[in-house]
Amino acid sequence: MNITANNTNTNNNSSSTTPSDINVAASSRTARRARVRRHSMTAGLAATLIALGCSTTGAGAVAPTTLGQPPVVTATPFRFGDVDPGATGTATTTFDALASGPLSVTSPDPAVFTVSSISSSIVTTTVVDTSGDLRPGARTTKPLYSTTLTPDGWVSGSGPLIVTKGERIKVTMSVSAPATTPPAGLNEVVTVNDAGAITSIPVSVRVISIWAEQAHFVNGNIHPGQTLTVPLVIHYVSGPDTDVVIDSLIPIDMYGFTKYGVGTDPLTVHVTNGDTVVPLTIVTSKQTQADDYGLYVRMTAFGTASKVTTVHVRVTP
Repeated sequence: MNITANNTNTNNNSSSTTPSDINVAASSRTARRARVRRHSMTAGLAATLIALGCSTTGAGAVAPTTLGQPPVVTATPFRFGDVDPGATGTATTTFDALASGPLSVTSPDPAVFTVSSISSSIVTTTVVDTSGDLRPGARTTKPLYSTTLTPDGWVSGSGPLIVTKGERIKVTMSVSAPATTPPAGLNEVVTVNDAGAITSIPVSVRVISIWAEQAHFVNGNIHPGQTLTVPLVIHYVSGPDTDVVIDSLIPIDMYGFTKYGVGTDPLTVHVTNGDTVVPLTIVTSKQTQADDYGLYVRMTAFGTASKVTTVHVRVTP
């Protein structure tokens, strides 16, 4: 019994390592490494958020109001599109004022493009709370903004209008289309003088003086596999004599058919001012189903596609 007691005491006072001691030490090292990794990840995330201008305060949450600022609105071009000779129309663009002071707009060609009015509005922006729309623990990377515009000033014509930096500016222009334009249309630049800050805004219009229409509706006189000649009237209002190419707007296969089995032979015709009647050939395949078809036909003049017209064809068994 004494020997056993002495052995026990000897073992208790020994510096030898047991398996349980090894496990405890390993667990401690793992915990320290995990704490270092978490610290490094947290520091890296904080640095990234600070670089993005975000707040890192709070219990790991990022306030949506600190996720940057609403984007500045820049002007888009005035596009009047394709118009008829002598037609009038309006177009608008909006942008944020770059500086405080008088703002004026200069038209490049007052006979065609006229500045109708300039208005300013105070911009009030709030962040939309989307927290209720997200799953638990999720955060939005970009805030959603709600913008309210309060009218502040207005002037008829090209100005000047006294504005404040950051206000939303709206410029309205009108066009009085000439009888004809170059093939590419009129492409000009409107100049905005915002208290010395100069901005250029493109403005364009193209007069379409050529269009076509079907002379009459073809009723039940074409069968699958047959061809049909349809009178097409080309109206040419103004401009020099030119060649007009007429073809199908819908892509055709190697046999000249659209996916519906109806197509048209490409046609080139020389036109002068006035009306020109041309024979447009409609082709059908033997697999064409009996039905009413609208074939979209386009005309290309001066290297630019003009207005599209629809040719109606009825295919009977």
